[in-house]
Amino acid sequence: MTTFAGAAGAAGAAGAAGAALVAGAAGAAGAAGAAGAAGAAGATGAAGAGGSFSPLFAGALIGHRDGIVGAWGVPAPLLPAVPADPAQMKKWDLGARNAVYDVELLASLQFAAFNPARAGAIAQVYFQAAALAPTIPFTAPPPVPYQPLVQLIAPPRTVFVASPPEAVPAQLDLVNDYADLREDRAGEILAQLGPQYAFWGSLCGLQPGRHPKTLELLDAALRLAYYVEMRIKHALALPRPVEYSPQIQPIISTPGHGTLPSGHATEAFMIAEILEVLIPGGAALRAQLQRQAARIAVNRTVAGVHFPVDSAAGRILGVTLAEYFLCRCGAPLAAGGPALVTTQMRSFDGPAYAASQDFDWSATVNAAAPTLALSVVTPVATAPAATPVLAGWLYPLASDEWQ
Repeated sequence: MTTFAGAAGAAGAAGAAGAALVAGAAGAAGAAGAAGAAGAAGATGAAGAGGSFSPLFAGALIGHRDGIVGAWGVPAPLLPAVPADPAQMKKWDLGARNAVYDVELLASLQFAAFNPARAGAIAQVYFQAAALAPTIPFTAPPPVPYQPLVQLIAPPRTVFVASPPEAVPAQLDLVNDYADLREDRAGEILAQLGPQYAFWGSLCGLQPGRHPKTLELLDAALRLAYYVEMRIKHALALPRPVEYSPQIQPIISTPGHGTLPSGHATEAFMIAEILEVLIPGGAALRAQLQRQAARIAVNRTVAGVHFPVDSAAGRILGVTLAEYFLCRCGAPLAAGGPALVTTQMRSFDGPAYAASQDFDWSATVNAAAPTLALSVVTPVATAPAATPVLAGWLYPLASDEWQ
């Protein structure tokens, strides 16, 4: 799972592997590197890297000012600032903008987790159905109606490990079988530890010099996915492959959180869906975008840190979060089209997932498929409301980069 608190470092490691040049360049541009999080605010300033916080630099500025400031004059007139105006975003530091995006995206989500006797743990995500009216001051707590967005039900242990062992193959057996591909895919696996922008760029030409706002948009989406994944992983608390068997021996460090859903699968399928909508003619890219996302997801099983069922759950979550994110961006269903993206409430039924079932990226997520545990429960009654900082500023700028 991509750990965004360390995404900049991971992107650098990917660059060192020689495969993620775009990710490294994006980090240098302050876009992919800022996927790192709220902490990106501290690393955003290129001036910081140049030594502006050193005593030597400060002393030079003191002497420099004394030499050029001249007689004190009247302050220059400033244009009036408009509070909460999306146009103000262009004035803010990247770290500050990231914090605003994150609050807007996360503040309207709620989580529920419980463990009924009949099955495994259940994690549910709800979204606020409508934007709050700007009432100042609140005379009473504002009403906050919520609608279900996605539900994930944990598979039982028998899906992961057959009981008795001589029974039909289970998910752990599939992870062992995938180990045969490790030598062929080691380079990819290491390059995909950080943001996989180089891989997406190979499909659509995404690169920081031409698409800085697209990278800023995708970083916001990835941070949203990370926070939601971690909350669901905590709720389900499912062990990783190596915790079932020391013979798995992953070729990378096993992340320190639960296995389902796969974060890489969630994020990869989320990015694939967003790029398809963002890029004009993106529907023509769909097959390649989906194959790319699937390859990234499957590589985590090859590495020995995820089960195929984790990728299936991650795909459900990634597609649903992409729709939520695009709704918050006020995105058109197709670039330039009149209809807006909508979302559907989806459920992943882990107990219904066959123990020997591999990950099938081509199965539709919009129709019932009991053997894959994929099903749409119902369209939501009201789509998530667009947020001004995304719909009124960042998304249009990102879209313009592809016109």
